[in-house]
Amino acid sequence: GFMAPEQAAGDQERVGPLSDVWSLGAILYKILTLQYAFGAENILQLIYVAARSEPQDPRERAPERDIPDEIAAICLRALSRSPEDRPAGALELASAVEDFLEGAQRKEAASAHVAEADRHWTEYRRGQQQIDRLSQKIGVIEESTPSWASLEEKAQMLELQQELAGFRRAQIDCFEAVISSCEQALSQDPQN
Repeated sequence: GFMAPEQAAGDQERVGPLSDVWSLGAILYKILTLQYAFGAENILQLIYVAARSEPQDPRERAPERDIPDEIAAICLRALSRSPEDRPAGALELASAVEDFLEGAQRKEAASAHVAEADRHWTEYRRGQQQIDRLSQKIGVIEESTPSWASLEEKAQMLELQQELAGFRRAQIDCFEAVISSCEQALSQDPQN
């Protein structure tokens, strides 16, 4: 199940390092789909199919696995029937897989930053509700308290104004956290 087409066809002149690339592609295919690139009832049928057929696209072979397009393309290139169309060697194939994984890790990191931004945004909206409630409460007290009232009579209003100032400072910090998290997400994944 991991034999390159030129090996299966017995074409010894074409067997070489690019045959190993095909075998590595077949291993990747198995990892992605949990199935062999070619299925057959016996070894002779497997050799015949491997020598003459292209493997089915891994996304079609295992649609339930949600295989990303990028890794499927890498796999199919490695499984090309023509050795010249395969990656130039195992190192090039490994590099392509690593680049894919790094991109996936960057997207995952960006998603974590977006989730953090969303958490801060929820906190920001809750804080805004608190500010609105305090502002209304202060407005009611201001209307009912004459300007010449003593400090003792204005004490509740002054306490609420201090509390409101604290909420507004927290809102600025919270909004800055939203922006910072979004910028970090974009730095990890500019297409996010």
